[in-house]
Amino acid sequence: MQDPNSKTFQTIFKNKQRLHFFLYAELIYIVILLLTVIYAFPIFMRLIVIQFAVIAIMLIGSGLLNWYDKKTGRAVVAKKDHEFFLKTFIDETPTQKVKSVFRTISFITILAAFVMVFFGCAQIFTDLSVKVKPSDLAIIENLLLLVDSFYVLTMFGIMCGLLFGKKRMERNSSLAAGFLSLVLIAFHPESWLLFTIGLLASVSGYTLYRLNQL
Repeated sequence: MQDPNSKTFQTIFKNKQRLHFFLYAELIYIVILLLTVIYAFPIFMRLIVIQFAVIAIMLIGSGLLNWYDKKTGRAVVAKKDHEFFLKTFIDETPTQKVKSVFRTISFITILAAFVMVFFGCAQIFTDLSVKVKPSDLAIIENLLLLVDSFYVLTMFGIMCGLLFGKKRMERNSSLAAGFLSLVLIAFHPESWLLFTIGLLASVSGYTLYRLNQL
């Protein structure tokens, strides 16, 4: 057992704290992006530009630092074994292969949920840009707008549940997204294929939760 007073333990503990801090900061930033893309699109575009500039600076700085370390001999360059992946896959046990299948399904589900979040935000932005004349239909349009907004949040919950291993979030988001997918298919039959993808993503997320494969 690792000594809690040792420097190694304290370093690992501090690294985990920093990792949790960055994960929660990223989660808050994603929520801000979702809100701005719906209600303040110019601010969303500025945030994207700032994010692109920060990432570009970090990539350039990391590349220059790696080049300098290799040039001065501080970094040890290891030879890559291009057959490593093939050997690893062949030598995997049946249990490991099953887990690989579940990881692939989880990755596809995350991609599907991301696509649904993107198109959902686009649909909400389109609905907000179109002014509905005051009538009885305006109430229905407002309700559908709320449903679309909640649907985006449930798909976002499916993504976060799979990425961070949050079982309760994955279960609740999958059940809510499945129900809303059926509702939206009924009210938007022209977009049945898109919401069917969302329905499959919710079924996949709930199945992964039930099988304890988050």
